[in-house]
Amino acid sequence: KVNGASRLFLASGAAKWGWFPLLNEYPKCGGSWMAQMLADALEIRFPRNRLPHATSCLLHGHYQEKSIGTDVVIVNRDGRDVMVSLYYHRIVGNQFTASKMQEELITKLGIDDPADVEKYLPRFIEAVGKREIYPYYSWSDFCDQWHQNPKVCSAVKYEEMKADAAAALTKAVTDLGMEISREKAQVIAGQYSFTAQSQRKPGEENTKSYLRKGIVGDWQKKFSAESREIFDHHMGEALIALGYETNSSWVRNS
Repeated sequence: KVNGASRLFLASGAAKWGWFPLLNEYPKCGGSWMAQMLADALEIRFPRNRLPHATSCLLHGHYQEKSIGTDVVIVNRDGRDVMVSLYYHRIVGNQFTASKMQEELITKLGIDDPADVEKYLPRFIEAVGKREIYPYYSWSDFCDQWHQNPKVCSAVKYEEMKADAAAALTKAVTDLGMEISREKAQVIAGQYSFTAQSQRKPGEENTKSYLRKGIVGDWQKKFSAESREIFDHHMGEALIALGYETNSSWVRNS
C-alpha cells in the first residue's frame, strides 16, 4: 500500500524535487520491457516492484487518466494478445503471479484445468470485459482513456517494439524531449531483448515464466470462436480505434 501510494503521488505531478516520467500500460502490454530500456536511455533509475526513489526515476504502472499529472509514455498492444498473456499470468501463473489472487480467480471462474486455455479463455475474457478482474477496468477502457489523450507525450506499440525495439525506444526518448543515438538505442535494445532476458528465442514457450513466449499474434492459436465473439462484444471497438483491425470481420475469419 505504501509503494502504491508513493507511486501515485509521484505520478500525480505533485513532487517538485525530481523528474518522474510514467510508463503506463494495461497489464501485459510490454510495459516492463519498455520501462527497462527507457530508464537506461534516459539515465534515470527504474525501481521495479519496490518503493520508488526520492530522486528522479521512471515510474511504471497501470493508471487511469484522472490521477496522472506527469510526463506519460503509453505502451499499447493488440488486446487479443493481451488476453492470452494475461490469462497465463493470472491463471496459469509465473514467478510474479500473486498466488492468493490466482487461487481466488480460478475458483471464481470455475476453472478445473488452467492449462486448457482454449476452453477457459472465453470465461476469462468475459470477466475482463465486465471489469471483474484487476485493475477492474478493461483493456478497452484503458485504450479509450489514453488514445489521443493530450497528457500522453509518446505512445508506442508492442508490435513496433518487436519489429524494431531500437526505433521504438528512440521515438519515446525523442518525444520526451531527450536525445539518443541509434547506436546507443541498439545496444540498449539488445540488452533487454527477449532472448537476452529469457535465454530463449521468441516463440520458444515457457508457460511458467513471466517472459512466456515473446511473439506477436499468439491469440490466433488460442482464441476459439466463442473467445472471438466475446472479445468483439466487449472490446472490439478499441481494437479498430487502435488500428489493429478495420472492421469486425476478423471474428468470422477463423
